[in-house]
Amino acid sequence: MRENTWRISESLAQKLDAADRVKDEKDIPSALRALGIDVSRLFEHVTLSDIDIRGWSTEGMSFHRSRLIRVRMRRDQVEAIGKDQLRVFEPIVEEGPAADLAEALRRIDEAFRRQLPKLDLSGLDLPTLPEAIARLQPLRQLSLANCPIQDIAPLSNLGQLTDLNLSGTKVHNLSPLAGMKDLDRLDLSHSKVWGLAPLSGLQRLTDLSLAGTGAFDLTPLEGHEYLRRLDLSSTMVVDLSRLKKNKTLEELDLSDTRVRDLAPLASMAPLVRLDLSRTEVSDLLPLARLGDLKDLRLSGTKVVDIWPLVKLLGLDRLDLSHAPVSNISPLSKIRNLTELDLSHAKIKDISALGHLTRMVRLNLAQTDVSDLSPLAALNHLALLDISGTRVVDIRPVAQIKRLILKTEDTPFHDGR
Repeated sequence: MRENTWRISESLAQKLDAADRVKDEKDIPSALRALGIDVSRLFEHVTLSDIDIRGWSTEGMSFHRSRLIRVRMRRDQVEAIGKDQLRVFEPIVEEGPAADLAEALRRIDEAFRRQLPKLDLSGLDLPTLPEAIARLQPLRQLSLANCPIQDIAPLSNLGQLTDLNLSGTKVHNLSPLAGMKDLDRLDLSHSKVWGLAPLSGLQRLTDLSLAGTGAFDLTPLEGHEYLRRLDLSSTMVVDLSRLKKNKTLEELDLSDTRVRDLAPLASMAPLVRLDLSRTEVSDLLPLARLGDLKDLRLSGTKVVDIWPLVKLLGLDRLDLSHAPVSNISPLSKIRNLTELDLSHAKIKDISALGHLTRMVRLNLAQTDVSDLSPLAALNHLALLDISGTRVVDIRPVAQIKRLILKTEDTPFHDGR
């Protein structure tokens, strides 16, 4: 038969007096613990299953602290209980904070019973974090992304966590994380965080996102020798000097920050990906020593001189869109480029691009380019955007097989 779930009054929870059948809680599943006992002494939340009390049976009972919040049973069992034994409230709410709390408790209970290493509560409308989560000792991965929680104190007991996602939360105090010495990945993006002091001891961090937070002082990250990926985009960061001792960073996102001075990056030889989009950066000289760099984003910067890039022979992707660059001749030396964005740059002459025979994607949109003949030999070119340029003749690239050509607002002709 179809099951229904009801909210049960707290008074019923107080009347349940079944005998304690448990002496050692480690010997049995959590679903049978604390039956008939004040469950708040043991758990914040517990679910009991296949219970027989006073002659009627249930298929499931859920407690939150000392309150019986849910009973699941077959419809025919309701008739047998009688109104003097049970007060039935409205059918359980299917959406909103109450429903989300119930769902969170269900997932926590399942993780506890099955000893799961991973728990996802992301997107649930949880103003507070259920304390029952502190009992999940086998837990290694936890996502609370986009939950409106502020206080994460219950997490202080989860020192075994290796992956924690708090993105989009209202968390600002990171003190409960100070003991998570095994934490490998931490996502705090778009949270209310600004002070990073509790992270100073998390030396095993390899992946940290602070994007969209109020972070500005990077002192707690100084010397994190395992850090591989760091996202500081859309933060208040200005000074990078605290990162200069880091010799392991491979990916660094500084887009939409107030960074100007790149000198601290000169010693970060392992850097593979660097995003400086929409910063005040103008001097690229500190990047000349980053020989492993493959992906560089300079969109919307103040960069005019790109000569320091000639030593970056391994560069694969380069974004100079919306930058005041006019002379791109240094690019002729970077033969490994496969993706290049020059849209909205101050360029006219693209003769330097004729040497980039590995080019696959090229964006020249909204520039003063008029002559495409330097591109005739780029046989691997798959996408070329010349929208809003002065190009009239596209015959130089007409013979490139499988080329997708974007030509919006361009007065071209194909010679036919």
